[in-house]
Amino acid sequence: CGILPDERKIYVAGFRLGQVSDTQDSTGTILEEHDASGITEAQILQVLPQFDGDIAQIPPMYSAVSVDGKRLYELARQGKTVERKARQVHVDAVTLTAFDAQTGEGTLEIRCGTGVYVRTILHDLGQILGCGAVMTQLRRTMSNGLSIEKCLTFEQIQTLADEGRLADALIPIAEVFESM
Repeated sequence: CGILPDERKIYVAGFRLGQVSDTQDSTGTILEEHDASGITEAQILQVLPQFDGDIAQIPPMYSAVSVDGKRLYELARQGKTVERKARQVHVDAVTLTAFDAQTGEGTLEIRCGTGVYVRTILHDLGQILGCGAVMTQLRRTMSNGLSIEKCLTFEQIQTLADEGRLADALIPIAEVFESM
């Protein structure tokens, strides 16, 4: 038995209240629209603890989960829906970092383990609030102990290479595998 890598992740996810889509995000077909104008920041904060810890999460139809040898997204694209079993996933914390009651839009920071569907957390939040919610954006800011602050753009990498300083930007291998 070896040491498993750190599979913790941090996401920043934008959401919009008042809509339900087939993909649980704003790029999907909007199936329902509801008035979310009465939803307050306090109501959201009251619901968020339900997503902390070990939770059961039903994978969305538009996901790579396989059922009887077929990916769910393939079935969804054919207009089919199949029953999906809830999976146990772990969420360390869900924090509301922004919310505009006028637009119903906000941002969550989600610290979680592997297998968590962030858009499903947002969908479920909308269901609990009674108005629906879709994910509008998603950004992973940390994975396996490596944060986005250490990332470089292609342009930055090219500049370092042109200056002969590319080695300055490399993360030491011991740090990359620190969690193992």
